Amino acid sequence: NHTSTAPTTPATSEITTIENSNLKIAILGASAYVALCLGDYVLALEHSRTLLAIENIPGAYQMLGNLYAAESLILMDKINEAIDHLKLENIEDLNTSIPVPENLLDSEKTDEPSGNTK
Repeated sequence: NHTSTAPTTPATSEITTIENSNLKIAILGASAYVALCLGDYVLALEHSRTLLAIENIPGAYQMLGNLYAAESLILMDKINEAIDHLKLENIEDLNTSIPVPENLLDSEKTDEPSGNTK
């Protein structure tokens, strides 16, 4: 039984990078939420700020990062700082992941061997 692995192409490599970024973003968002639930507001704020510092963060995670940061700050009695995170301009979109460019998806489809052998 011979199993072959497709060589890693630049398109596949870039998609993997995007997937890794999406995973990191999701983990930071979840970590901020868990820290809030556990009452560790300093850690929740740290995770939220790390999340918000990521370039090209999907809109839904930007919103969550701002909400978790604001909640942490409110619970630490830092209301004025919290207000900055609750401004409407912080909500631009509600995308949940970094989009994969269409040209990368097309090249990945052409790299896959066709499974039909009729």
